[in-house]
Amino acid sequence: MDAIADEAMADDNRLPADVESQPLVRAAAGLQPLLRELHDEIEREQRFPRALVEKMREAGLYRMVIPRSLGGYQADALTYLRAVELMAEGCGSVGWNLANNGIVQL
Repeated sequence: MDAIADEAMADDNRLPADVESQPLVRAAAGLQPLLRELHDEIEREQRFPRALVEKMREAGLYRMVIPRSLGGYQADALTYLRAVELMAEGCGSVGWNLANNGIVQL
């Protein structure tokens, strides 16, 4: 391995062996039924219900990429992308919003 690859695999940046078992991924999967239920309302009203935003906040989804030193989860890229993917499967607009929220935080 070269120096860049070695550094990328430092302890804090290791990819999880099983991304599906990561708490943030499980939280996103757990919200899918609610997202499917709210999908039509979200598209019609063009806004997210406050209760959904609160559930996403409680699940830590808005803090996925924030460094631990700043109170976030410092999620690895695979965990972040899988959580976003699961949210988008439930409601594309929510997945898009969550992805953009994470990009802005980087």
